[in-house]
Amino acid sequence: MSEILALWCHPRSLSTAFERMMSERGDVAIVHEPFLYLYYVVQNPHLVIAQQLERIEPQMLETVDQIVERVERAAVSAPVFFKDMAVHVHNPKGYHADERFLGRFSNAFLIRDPEPTILSHLRQNPEMTFEEVGYDAQFALFEKVREMTGADPAVIDAADLENDAEGTIRAYCSAMGIPFIPSALRWDATVPTYLTQDDPWHTDLFGTTGFASIVESFDPRLRSHPKFAEYLERSMPFYDAMAGHRITP
Repeated sequence: MSEILALWCHPRSLSTAFERMMSERGDVAIVHEPFLYLYYVVQNPHLVIAQQLERIEPQMLETVDQIVERVERAAVSAPVFFKDMAVHVHNPKGYHADERFLGRFSNAFLIRDPEPTILSHLRQNPEMTFEEVGYDAQFALFEKVREMTGADPAVIDAADLENDAEGTIRAYCSAMGIPFIPSALRWDATVPTYLTQDDPWHTDLFGTTGFASIVESFDPRLRSHPKFAEYLERSMPFYDAMAGHRITP
């Protein structure tokens, strides 16, 4: 079986742009957020995002072992890259991310400053829970990988992708032991087949041709949302802890 590269994220962290870059490489198969339906449709059907998901087919409602087997089948013929939210595999209804689980993958992490991240998330889903913000679950996976391997896994900060994409991706490739492919930093503006044109969570990617500085404007009222200050305060320690281990361009 070929290598499986896992990128553990939290929502609104440039993870889909990173995935788009990996798909442009041409040497890895892409599996898009394989644990999404497990978390939302199977475990948390009451959450807003679960109710927004359309075209639910029976084969999407897999167990964690079935999902891992599907990813591993894809890796029989080529290396695989997937990105997913850490909370999808580490939450009160499903602590799947033990050593046996994580040991199947080459694990890396993508983080972003919680302030714009939480504002962006609130804009998309004002009913979001703190669990969905995801920094605590991501840090738990980070610590588990450190414990397993005795070394820091690669941590990429979205700000470094914005400010020096080439240097950051070079550092990521070096850390993961894969070749750096400069041409993958640019892509055409078409929507990749693993995404849907009308998905509101990925519209920031549509029309882009590479990493660029994000200039987001937020309704000022979002900062007064009762969840913002609380979620920001609770998320910052996890972000700061991981940011202290980030790879640098």
